[in-house]
Amino acid sequence: NAQLKLDSNSITKVYFKKPPYNSHLQKIFETCESLGFNVMELERDRLTSICLSSKHQGIVMELSNKLSSGFDLDLYLQTEKNPFIVIFDSLQDPRNLGSCIRSANAAGVSLIIKKKSNSCEISPLVHKTASGGLQGVSLLETNNILSVIKKLKYNNIRIIGTSDAGSKLIYDLEVIKTGVAVIIGAEGEG
Repeated sequence: NAQLKLDSNSITKVYFKKPPYNSHLQKIFETCESLGFNVMELERDRLTSICLSSKHQGIVMELSNKLSSGFDLDLYLQTEKNPFIVIFDSLQDPRNLGSCIRSANAAGVSLIIKKKSNSCEISPLVHKTASGGLQGVSLLETNNILSVIKKLKYNNIRIIGTSDAGSKLIYDLEVIKTGVAVIIGAEGEG
């Protein structure tokens, strides 16, 4: 339902479990049909295999893969007045990544930079856990996090590393007017 409200243009297909539907699912089904989406009814087990999770509540949406296509970091840095960026470095668990994306969106992040290799992909489970958290946020996937950080520093973006053993909270930092990038490391070693 959040996806329909936030960005229905990114939805390419909608899969529903075979009826009967509860009233909430019936309403979503009618909305999807009225918007002209490609709607299919499948067995519950098939939905589970599509999204790699049994927690789909009887509906799975396929989204267009437009999140990372053609993102221009230089243009972003020139046009964004006070960038708030988060960098996910090698997160392995899709639920962790989804939760981090959701939290980043709630905190007002405008750009998520994610290491492409040695980390989980933006899968249906990530989307589910993120609860629409990628909507309105730009995404850049790259294998060269170091060069991106150098570019951010060159553009006066303050880089903040995080640690569960840190002595300060991120909320204790002074207000930064030139933009900030917060790095979240991998589970275990990060």
